[in-house]
Amino acid sequence: MDLRSLKKSHYIISTLAVGGIAFGLLNAFPQPLLDSTDNFILLAEDQITLASDITVSSGDVGANSKKGILTVGSGNTLASDLFASRITLGPNTTINGNATFNNLTKTKDAEVLGEESKTFPSPLVDFPVVVPFQTGTEQFRTQPSETTTLQSRNFKSITTAPNTTLTLEPGVYNIETLTLGNDTTVHFFGATTINISKNATIGNNVVFSQPNTLPIDSVAINSTGTQLSIGTHAMTHGIITAPDATITLGQNTLHRGQVIGRHIVVGNGVILSREEGFEKESDESKIVEIEDGTRFFGNELLVLLKDEATLSDAQAIAQFVNGTITGFDPNPPLYQIELSTNDADSMIAVISVIIDSANPLIIEAIPNLLLEF
Repeated sequence: MDLRSLKKSHYIISTLAVGGIAFGLLNAFPQPLLDSTDNFILLAEDQITLASDITVSSGDVGANSKKGILTVGSGNTLASDLFASRITLGPNTTINGNATFNNLTKTKDAEVLGEESKTFPSPLVDFPVVVPFQTGTEQFRTQPSETTTLQSRNFKSITTAPNTTLTLEPGVYNIETLTLGNDTTVHFFGATTINISKNATIGNNVVFSQPNTLPIDSVAINSTGTQLSIGTHAMTHGIITAPDATITLGQNTLHRGQVIGRHIVVGNGVILSREEGFEKESDESKIVEIEDGTRFFGNELLVLLKDEATLSDAQAIAQFVNGTITGFDPNPPLYQIELSTNDADSMIAVISVIIDSANPLIIEAIPNLLLEF
């Protein structure tokens, strides 16, 4: 199976968007262009800043206010519709969707493949709010490398030390602060809501893991604080809503679901997806060919896992071969792993290491073949 089938290859002009603009012009009090935030992967009230080499595999990107700013750095690929009063696209950035704006600046080799519409309304959408909640007095803290389970209730704080494995039982957690230490793995097995009244820090290499049968939207993180940060190389999912916060996503992080805040800052190499499946675009300069004419990406392999495998299981395999997960197709659970290899012999050697590990969750490991039609 080729993960490239996940790629959004065509753009569609939304009749909802066109109708929304016309409707707003007919009313003394402008109505939102859109009636829902559901399609957004990133939605800010004021500003979104994207660094370089970012992939948005699915989901729209928008800044809501009448002075909203969307700044997209260099070398980004967004399978998104863009919405903001002012949009700036950096060099070699491709938008595989439409753009709605008042002002658009495109630098060298930046392109919008869809419709460009200079008709940005304000507000774009009714911006989400967080329903008031009461926190508790208990302070929960783990020891380094601890494995533990927590039942839902009210806390003052939840803090994990590095290398913690934490299972959160389904339910609602109302807390003042959340701090997840580096290399923490959080397991979810049902619908879970975490309400945070102050700030949240999710460290480097944190992994949110759950069964593939549980939708990514089953996890909700709501904050009334002013800061929410996710570190580097993290793998998170869920609906993050922090209307008054600056939300930062560190470099090479993966997030599936939604991120909604006042100001959103996304670091280099981040992968974002509104859907469960995601894929970073393959680098054609890494294509290699073997004697029988078979061509594949010399730095990517595909690993097919059993249905019961989770993202944390796949992450363990990727780390075992010093790789990074850059793609996922849920049916069946197929993971794309990017390696530092760049030739056929090295790729075959890595695949042999994976197969010889005798991991019972692994069904098959193969190079990411180049399929040409």
